[in-house]
Amino acid sequence: MKKLLFIFAIFFAFACKKNNAANNDLTDYDWSLSTATITPAVVINGKAETNYRIVQSGCIGAEVKFTFLNDGTYRFFAGGPACDYWNSSEQTYSRTGNEISLKNGSSTSIFNLVNNELRNIATHQINNITHTVEYVYIRKAK
Repeated sequence: MKKLLFIFAIFFAFACKKNNAANNDLTDYDWSLSTATITPAVVINGKAETNYRIVQSGCIGAEVKFTFLNDGTYRFFAGGPACDYWNSSEQTYSRTGNEISLKNGSSTSIFNLVNNELRNIATHQINNITHTVEYVYIRKAK
């Protein structure tokens, strides 16, 4: 009987760890911007550019990342000098399945967790043209 209880205890201990790991897949990592692809392309110095990091070089610097905390808040860091608009004390997130809602002040952005990547699609106006940007963030060890 004691052996049976011991086996059940081990089983439940591992089952709990597995569930916790699934719930913490956001908070266990930093999420760094891998690509930001803009369509249609923007012409810069006569060249059609689809890399939004180049189009917005003043804001999207070498390092852009999200860090999610266990208390339901997140931090955003961009290496460029023009990204202060993200600095808000009301940065919270919520998760429903693979959909992550990021709230920053009064605005909300929806991200999707797909194959260990966070993906977001946003629209931007540049020279009176509507462009779509797909942001892809990859997870990195903290």
